[in-house]
Amino acid sequence: MRERPKARREDLIVQKVGEELLIYDQQRHRAFCLNPMAALVWQRANGRRTIAALSRAVERTFGVPEGERLVRLAVNRLARARLLENWRPFLDDPQSPSRREVMRWLARWGLSASLAVLLPTVKAILAPTAAQAATCVTPIDCVRRPRGQCERFPSLCCPPAPPGSRCQLDSINGRVFCNCVPP
Repeated sequence: MRERPKARREDLIVQKVGEELLIYDQQRHRAFCLNPMAALVWQRANGRRTIAALSRAVERTFGVPEGERLVRLAVNRLARARLLENWRPFLDDPQSPSRREVMRWLARWGLSASLAVLLPTVKAILAPTAAQAATCVTPIDCVRRPRGQCERFPSLCCPPAPPGSRCQLDSINGRVFCNCVPP
């Protein structure tokens, strides 16, 4: 059987950021970040191209031999994220290698230094709901946050902090902590 993956195009917001592709699924309210390899496969998966045709495109673009393993892994990752219209057959593809197998294969070809680009990656991104993004944090909760989480959602401070205050890193006498900082 000649498999022909087809990328979903409806109800998605797609934005290219540098080398990566950000996709927000409006149906499922989930966001994904695709590295260059996964992005290339998703962009070219039109339902007419076979795995072999996608493999040739990957081989030309990234200069790798035998790109089928990379494409099969990418298609499997895209299917898991439901970014393909016909995702079900690709979840249980017996020919789809594991991530570890692809890493070993890349190492055999001396391409392990390029893992960040060559290993297909589809990462789910935490996207706050509208309610989370609009919710404010009390000044007391802001101060109690760990330093690394000052600016995380929600970051707008509730009264009695001055209007427009944000929960940000602040320092007094060399001591660093989260605080509601006026605009």
